Amino acid sequence: MIAEESAESNLCRQLAQNHVDMMFHVLCQLGYGIALDSAARGTGIKGKPRGVNSAAAPVLVDEKKPRKSFPVCGTDARTTLNLARICEARGRLTWLTRSGRTRSLRMSSGWLTVKQARKAARTSECLVFSQWDRHRFTLMEMRLLLDP
Repeated sequence: MIAEESAESNLCRQLAQNHVDMMFHVLCQLGYGIALDSAARGTGIKGKPRGVNSAAAPVLVDEKKPRKSFPVCGTDARTTLNLARICEARGRLTWLTRSGRTRSLRMSSGWLTVKQARKAARTSECLVFSQWDRHRFTLMEMRLLLDP
């Protein structure tokens, strides 16, 4: 949408390929995604309060109630930044699985850009995901959030 509105589709394409998307990095490395809250708790960062669901934010915006989405979006933004910094410093991402186990992913090169994550995908399953465009990936994320 930004590319269409700005008439800068080439610039937007470059930005999309060259920015860091932490969870796309994880998806390409593991073949499955993890929740931001699970990664935060596994890393020792305070997660979301119980009952808070980020999937509500776009719904609130669509309902013309964007200000109600600010607290959730703000919490997610702060959590993401803290998580990025901690994982970069430690050289690994740690998360809690649904069963409560701790898992981790080594990140010897730090966070990868979208382009780098696609190239570094390790398994055939990851390669399928890494060829998805950002729109399809985002839709898949939203479906997972809305239909756990």
